[in-house]
Parts: sequence; structure tokens; C-alpha cells
Amino acid sequence: MNTTTETIFITNAIGTGSTFAVTAGDQPSQVYIPASIAIACELKIGGSYTATLVPNAHEKAGKTPWLCVRIEDTQEVPDPTHGDTQGFSDVFEALAPMEFPVPADEAGIPRERLEHAWLHGQVIKVEARQRPDVEPRVLWASSWEVV
Repeated sequence: MNTTTETIFITNAIGTGSTFAVTAGDQPSQVYIPASIAIACELKIGGSYTATLVPNAHEKAGKTPWLCVRIEDTQEVPDPTHGDTQGFSDVFEALAPMEFPVPADEAGIPRERLEHAWLHGQVIKVEARQRPDVEPRVLWASSWEVV
């Protein structure tokens, strides 16, 4: 079986305990983490972990190409309320007055900058689709309260 070891950042968890992450690096890829692993390892949204990944054979592998089969190492989870906000003050200033998620161009912040803040657990990224067959529209928010 073709495996790889990657640093991943936890981005979302669903009610079943299953979790989603993105790989670190220049071209992040989505990772699915089964509930059995996510619960056993007590994964936290915003946390970074070293994980063993295999290609995802599920029917939605096009959107989520990796499946996590093992968490090897954990790092401290940044507290989004006390984290490195100094490094993202420009992002906060742009998103704070927004009453709902907005596209990057409306926030006036380059998408790469927003992605970086998101990877550090500092902002909320929302992907919305009008229909399953259209590309998602990416929106950004300063906190869950405005989503």
C-alpha cells in the first residue's frame, strides 16, 4: 500500500466523530480521519499532527484524496482566543466588522494570507455550493458567531 507521512492541520469535525484536515505545504490537500482515530487521539480543531496517510478509495476521493490511518505525533493546539494574533492583525481588522462570511476580495485581503491565517486556526473558512456539480465559493469569517 502506498503510504506517506505528512503534517496535517485539523479543520473540521462532524457529529459522528469523523474529522477532516489539510496537509501542510505549498499545495494543501484534504484528509479524512475516521472517527475511531480522531476520538482515540483526541484531535482538536486547529491542532497540527504528524499522520500516516494512504490514498482515499472512497467515492468522494476527488475532493478528499487522503485517508489518515495513523496519528504518530501531536503538537500543542493553539488557543484561537490567545494565539498568535499579532501575526494576523491585518486579517482581523479586515474581517472583524463583517456581519457574515465574505469572499477574499470583499475583505480586501489576499486569499493566500487568509489561507495562512486559517491554517493557524485564526479565521473561519466556509465553502459553499449552489449545487453539487459547481465549484465551491470560498468565504471567510473572523469567528463562528458570524457563520
